[in-house]
Formats: sequence, C-alpha cells, structure tokens
Amino acid sequence: MKVQVERRNGKHVCALELDNKATLEDLQKAFDEKCHYYPERQRWTKIDDPLSAADGVVLNDGPLSGQGISENSVLLFKDLGVQISWRLVFVIEYAGPIFIVPLFYFAVYQCHLHATLTQQLAFWLLMIHFVKRELETLFIHRFSHGTMPIIRVPINCLHYWVLCGVAVSYYLFHPLYKGPFDYKLGTEEGIWFRKSHTPSGSPLAYVLFAIMLIFEYCNFQTHVILRNLRPRNSKERAIPYGWGFNQVSLANYTWEIASWITFAVLINCLTAWVFLVVASLQMMQWALKKHRKYRHEFKDYPRYRHLPLNSISSPLSRHTLIPIPS
Repeated sequence: MKVQVERRNGKHVCALELDNKATLEDLQKAFDEKCHYYPERQRWTKIDDPLSAADGVVLNDGPLSGQGISENSVLLFKDLGVQISWRLVFVIEYAGPIFIVPLFYFAVYQCHLHATLTQQLAFWLLMIHFVKRELETLFIHRFSHGTMPIIRVPINCLHYWVLCGVAVSYYLFHPLYKGPFDYKLGTEEGIWFRKSHTPSGSPLAYVLFAIMLIFEYCNFQTHVILRNLRPRNSKERAIPYGWGFNQVSLANYTWEIASWITFAVLINCLTAWVFLVVASLQMMQWALKKHRKYRHEFKDYPRYRHLPLNSISSPLSRHTLIPIPS
C-alpha cells in the first residue's frame, strides 16, 4: 500500500510504498531510508480529516492496518529533533556532582584541611550517592524509552548540577558553615578546628550517616527488582514486590526521598532543604503517572498500594518539570 507523508503545516514530504502487513517499525525504517531521519527522531500521527490535523491519533507499535492505515492514508510526520539515549542523559546528570562536590571540598574552600564532622560525612554521602547512581545507570537500569531530545539535557542537568552540586556545596563547605551536630572545638570562635584536632561531633551525626546508607541500599535493591522484571531489549512491565513495593507503588522513589530527608537533617542547610523539596515534587509527579499506569495495565494490581507522600500527589498531575524516564 502507498501512504502519503505530510508535515503538520500541510507540506507534502514524500510517498512511501509499504507492505499491507507493515508495522510502525517498518514505516520508520522506510522513512529513514528515504528521508534520513532515524526512527528515534520520528513521531507519526494518523489524521482522518486533512483539514483538522489537531485531531490526529499517534501511531503505536504494531501493524498499521490495525490502526486504520490503508491505501493513500495521510500520515503526519514530526521531527523530534536530535536525540540522546536516556542512559547517557543520566550519566551526564550524575557526573556533574561527582566533579562539582570535590571541586568545592578540595579546591574552592580547601575544606579538607579543616572540615567539621558534618562536612566530612556529608561529602562522603554525596559521593556515595552519585557514584551509586552512575553504576546503576551503567549496569542496572533498563529503559522502555530509548531516547529524549538532546535540547532537554541542560534542563535535566540543572537539577543535579546547580541545585545540588553548586548550591549545596557552596554553603556546606564554606569556612563559616557550622553543622547542627558539630562540637565547638578549636580556638577561633568555635568555627575552625586546629589541624592537630580530629573533627568531632554528636553521635547522632553518625546515626544519620548510617541511616542514609541504609536508605541508599534499599533504593539499590528496588532498582535490582525493577531490572529483573524487564527482560533485556524489552518494554514489558510486571508488578514489583519486596523492599517496600508491597506497601508503596514506587518504593524506589520512597527510599530516594527518605535519603534526601536524612541528608537535609544532617547538614541543616537551606539549599539542601530546597533541593529536597524540588526533588520530592518531581519524583511525586513521576510516581503519580507510573502509579496510574500500573493500575490501568494490571487489573489485579494491589489496591492497597499508595504513593509516597500521597497527600501532596494530587496537585502534581497536571504539570511535569522534567521528562519522565522509564
């Protein structure tokens, strides 16, 4: 069968000859061969009324004939722009703090020469968290959506590079910073420690350090569970169980939020609380959408499962700050 390809402005692009049993994948490959747009850049919409392109239906995976495509059907092509893999996006996002945090700690403030107990613990917690996320991205995560527009990368990086890497490090490692659990040792108004002194503080700081590590481990276990539910090179989904999933739909976000709450309590820095709020709101947006997908896709999905921080989820369904990774 022959289909006509147009842009939304009505400009004719080309005509494609397809097999009657062709799928969306076949359409994408044929268009790539003719017009040189790789499949990840393509979005296809079927329109019944050429005068009303806004009423089109986005084509899904599967046979085109089952979606109403026949001889001389008009298909709208949209170029999604240059794409970048979600895996590389996450690698770039998490690499920022891995370099920015040590930059402030060792170079900008030379905090390592006079670090308080809180500063030392917070530094290692940040490094452990983001190195863990990098390793998970490289070896654990499996994505149902392969790419995103490269133009959105700076927006995604803003969250971790600026709100966490720069904003938190600027205040946390500043020479005048005094943590809520630091003892006042040294001779200079209780702020600086003599080089001969070992930074000391309340045992509660070590307790919070251990608690955050536990939350990080729980978060890691949820990612392993999600990985094992999705075969390689597949978009299949299944109902997760264990490590918090029996109570919460998105336990991975629950442990992530718990980790950042613990971190904010440990350092008690305004920018850490701001980062916590922004990160929690974003994760709640993702959680709400995925929770609805679970309930729609699985008729036997446990109804008693709820969202993390369920009381703030309702107002978040209308807007999304950052594209949702799957």
